[in-house]
Amino acid sequence: MHLLLLAALISIAASRLLPRARWVCQAPGLGLAAWHAVLASIVISGAGASLSLLARWPATQQTVCTWWAWCVDILSGQLGPAGRIVGWLAVTAFAVLATRAARTIVRSWREASRLRQGHLEALSIVGRPDPQLGAVVVDDYRPAAYALPGRGGRIVITSGALATLPHSQVGAILAHERAHTTGHHHLLLATARLLTHAFPRVAVFADAHRQIDRLVELHADDIATRRHAPLDLARAVVTCAEAASRPGGVPVPAMAAAAHGGDALERIHRLLQPPAPLSRRRRLAVAVTLAVLIGAPILVAALGVVFPALGACLPAPTVQ
Repeated sequence: MHLLLLAALISIAASRLLPRARWVCQAPGLGLAAWHAVLASIVISGAGASLSLLARWPATQQTVCTWWAWCVDILSGQLGPAGRIVGWLAVTAFAVLATRAARTIVRSWREASRLRQGHLEALSIVGRPDPQLGAVVVDDYRPAAYALPGRGGRIVITSGALATLPHSQVGAILAHERAHTTGHHHLLLATARLLTHAFPRVAVFADAHRQIDRLVELHADDIATRRHAPLDLARAVVTCAEAASRPGGVPVPAMAAAAHGGDALERIHRLLQPPAPLSRRRRLAVAVTLAVLIGAPILVAALGVVFPALGACLPAPTVQ
């Protein structure tokens, strides 16, 4: 119960505080770490809560929660046939939900891999590698650029982008896409996406997916503007976003990170008026907080083992 309460508290706090926190926009890399610390803490808490129901800690034989003893009585048939049926129905429902979640995760992962492989095969036919750009050029009059993630991933740019954008803007937008691949942003998005598909009713997973999708774009912008002018990247984003908003825009794969991805208006505003960087002291404070957040479920579980009284709600008779 302590672990479940911890997971609920983290979920509510993260959904309300992180999207509004200014430091997340100032340091999107730390923001990504914060959301994944939240997801890790919730998953660890949920797994720990499940294991605590199944594991036979030594203290369980002496002091257990009343509801635990009640569950044992139900499953052993001590409360009659009706109680036993209800108990096994609950266990079956839990097993069905766990199986469904696992199947959803595996199915989503396989579908994404199949689509990515199919697009890579199509690029090998219709695209032409450009060693100078470090990208695959696709003949299309509409300006667009995107990064196809995964093993053998590619950075793709259209001939329309090369014809429309000046050389400086082409370099800036390709640097943005390279930041996606080198930062393995597709893995960060895949984690949140799989959790959202597996547990569609858990609001914090949907919030994390939306915010991570936003922050990977901001993080890639920050990396690209280390070597390129923010104004060049902003103009390239505007051009690609306008082309994508017209009917018949360039079809970008669902798993790809497009140059016009995320909230384009927020990105442009941030590129034109960059926020002040976080101080070293504040970065250290955030890093320590995230470490505590990840370690909190482990600490709660450890305290329950070291001090058995913490895991006892009410005295209960010994369960044989």
